[in-house]
Amino acid sequence: MIAENGITNEGIENNLIIYVNNRDELLGPIQEIRRKITKYLHEKDKTTPKYIRKMEQIKLLILNGSRLRYRNNENDAEYEEENIFNVPIIRGYNMLMLLCNYKIDEDLCIHIIENYGELFELGETNEKKETALIISIKNNMFDVAASLIDYRHDPFVYDYPNMGQLDNSKKNALDYMLAKINYDEDGNIDSKKMI
Repeated sequence: MIAENGITNEGIENNLIIYVNNRDELLGPIQEIRRKITKYLHEKDKTTPKYIRKMEQIKLLILNGSRLRYRNNENDAEYEEENIFNVPIIRGYNMLMLLCNYKIDEDLCIHIIENYGELFELGETNEKKETALIISIKNNMFDVAASLIDYRHDPFVYDYPNMGQLDNSKKNALDYMLAKINYDEDGNIDSKKMI
């Protein structure tokens, strides 16, 4: 059976990698995923059968697109294999950062981290020097932030989300997290006012 973008399900199951000739060939699947996310997921009721069906379609598009690679020989002596997750889309934002920035479905963000985190730098920065971790905390997507912090592909690497990264405001993820905490008159954390 052939999937929407021509990749066979058998190829997906066998971890088929498809090299494309041009970086722009990665943008087509990204734009299709963005279009479907914007149309079907943004600010929609997650409990409806339509939402669940559309989410599964988007996950299949992401799975299909995850097999595409562009070998960028010109910018790096070693070459970088670009894919739909590590290509900067807008102002240095990769797909995960955009999903966090527009507060699109936390479960989808976590799905990308857990299933595709080894395909891109989870701690990549955008033009504002923000990481997905900073963006998710600023937007109160704490389950996504926890997933980024908990991610382990290589047991010897502990800072996948680039926790110490300072953004253009000279703040890191912990600074933004601490700013979310409210205190009562006695200086104790007021859990009733937690954002």
